[in-house]
Amino acid sequence: MWQLPKTEPLVLLNSHAEQVHTLAFSPDGKFLACADSDFDIYLWSDATAAKVGHVLRGHNDEVRCLAFSPDGTKLASAGADRVVHVWDVRDGKLVAGPNPKGRHAIAYIPGEKPRLASSAGKPCGCGT
Repeated sequence: MWQLPKTEPLVLLNSHAEQVHTLAFSPDGKFLACADSDFDIYLWSDATAAKVGHVLRGHNDEVRCLAFSPDGTKLASAGADRVVHVWDVRDGKLVAGPNPKGRHAIAYIPGEKPRLASSAGKPCGCGT
């Protein structure tokens, strides 16, 4: 994590596996989700202090997309295993999924009743 315009990092988040494939900040900036090469998602509750809130496990292949709900209480994940999971950010529990119907790109659609959009097709490049 960097604080621009400084060139030295504030903190290195080294708890995850060798590579991070995608990441996303919650809308309020409180949480940072990072998907690594072990197919785990690290949910940092305080990234600037390197504090991991939860490690979310359930994917069987590379996680390629992460998206927080507009209110920041849910995190959707999708990847090469062709599964979409929805996690509760507060307790780290899986609240929806899997849905193995195809390759996915995901996004939350804001509104009075937020919805999750998932598109089948080529692997998504979100987060890259």
